[in-house]
Amino acid sequence: TRQAGMLDFDVFKRVVDEAGPSLGRIDFFNYGEAFLHKRAVEMCERIKTRFPHIYLYTSTNGLAFTDEAVRRLMRSGIDEVTFSIDGATPESYVRYRQRGSFEKAVAMMRAAAGERQRIGADVPFLNWRYILFRWNDSDREMDLARRMAADIGVDRLCWEMTDHPQSA
Repeated sequence: TRQAGMLDFDVFKRVVDEAGPSLGRIDFFNYGEAFLHKRAVEMCERIKTRFPHIYLYTSTNGLAFTDEAVRRLMRSGIDEVTFSIDGATPESYVRYRQRGSFEKAVAMMRAAAGERQRIGADVPFLNWRYILFRWNDSDREMDLARRMAADIGVDRLCWEMTDHPQSA
């Protein structure tokens, strides 16, 4: 029921420049994948350059990133990034993220952690958000996710309960 569209960059600049001095936090996401916008990383860079006091948080599935975009985002000063990856194997991941790529999502999360380590930065705080379903909440799969999270170097792996779809 929502109309698809992309935020005009000039409108973005005007709103952020007007509100920025009084903002404490911006959640850079909602109703879709923010990084499908061709200038999303630039938007994050602009927020943190002009208003470093703003706590900037985003959530992503990681699929719209390139290696270069991840590097830029990690260097932007963004405070927190959540990767939504719902499974620890390609088979369980694709049951919910049907057009997704487990390999790419994990590679982008790994690239983010690697870049943060390479530049010696404390931020962004990296989350792995894992929605639990019947097919991905076995002890074996959750243990695998814990090992992967430690290996990748994310700061937090969080399990999220859901009630939709009802059959899941």
